[in-house]
Amino acid sequence: MIFIKAYNDRDLIPIADAIREIASSGSPGRAARPECCHSAGVNDSTAASPHGANTRLRPFTGLGKVPPHCCSERRAPSLRSAGVDCRTRSTDMGPFDMWIRNLCVFLGTEPFSWSASELDEKLADALCPECGDQATRVAGFVPPIKGEHAMTHVADGLAVCVHQEITRVLPGPVLAEEVEERIERIETGEGRKVSRREKADIKDQAHFELLPRAFTRARRTPLVIDLRANRVWVDASSEKRAEDVVARLREALGTLPVTRPDARVRPAEELSRWLEDTNTLPNGFECGDRCVLESNDEVKSSVRVTAMDLQAEEVRAHLAAGMQAVKLNVAVDDAIEFDLDENLDLKRIRALDLIQDDLDSLDAEDAVAELTARMALQGEALRGILDRLYTHFGVAGETEPKAA
Repeated sequence: MIFIKAYNDRDLIPIADAIREIASSGSPGRAARPECCHSAGVNDSTAASPHGANTRLRPFTGLGKVPPHCCSERRAPSLRSAGVDCRTRSTDMGPFDMWIRNLCVFLGTEPFSWSASELDEKLADALCPECGDQATRVAGFVPPIKGEHAMTHVADGLAVCVHQEITRVLPGPVLAEEVEERIERIETGEGRKVSRREKADIKDQAHFELLPRAFTRARRTPLVIDLRANRVWVDASSEKRAEDVVARLREALGTLPVTRPDARVRPAEELSRWLEDTNTLPNGFECGDRCVLESNDEVKSSVRVTAMDLQAEEVRAHLAAGMQAVKLNVAVDDAIEFDLDENLDLKRIRALDLIQDDLDSLDAEDAVAELTARMALQGEALRGILDRLYTHFGVAGETEPKAA
């Protein structure tokens, strides 16, 4: 992220051009990198600047990818000459950081028939293109491992792939101010009022000219296709985002017969029962320290409980008043902790001691080996948790898993 001090949004366009010119003028074989503002301990957005002490810098997250050395003393004069205070933080990381944090699951209604090579070939045909000068959004798939050409990575029947969406960010205030200035110049110079139709034409022309100079922002969403259990896992915090990504995957594969889990046991009622009586929890499951309670009426009043004993009288009082648990933090086998919601989605997945110790002891030689090891640890644990959850809640519509 780059933090910019600018007095109005329109100033961001020339600033962006200056940063691009600086970033592209560097030589790959230059001498040792000068000390940058990070190593000097300057990383606070309220740090003192030439524009005054404790000036808060404006974050502009659409700046795209800039080399992490752009804030070095060697390059600072060009930025300062543009009237810019910047702080950068390196975002040079692969598309997939090798840990699933949220799990929105789609169940196959028919057995998945693709082999690993077929998946790779189909996703290669749906590769995410470059975002052209006049494109506002492009989407497709990218390799899960940076620097590799393989579009999927398969470990223990789990095929990892990554969907990427690139959007070109042109802030509305920037366009509005440019249009206003152009209209003002015409009215002042020609002594006439600009018609509504001409204003629309001016806006279209300004948008056409400014769009190529706008920044691009990439959003990556990891997916895992469980070829053995016929499921698709999407690392997305919202169901809508997950459905959009699955729709893209369906387009790439030609067909993808999946549906959302349909439980015979109502999850909200069962999660509430777990809170009322911990003996009803499945074997190996334990309640954590947070939950969300919601009323059954039209108002849908809610209570969020965090860092609290869920067996406390306050929680029991809400349950006795008719509220139900729509999200509950649970730990399984001292291996993984997550929040289970009423859609049977897993949120805020975190490794506990049993898996974290193994993750800390990994000594993989390259990214491919590390991804294989991490998926073997987390993937197998999540696969087993889903099996137990779906059995407990009576999820219908799953196909018979393939033999290992």
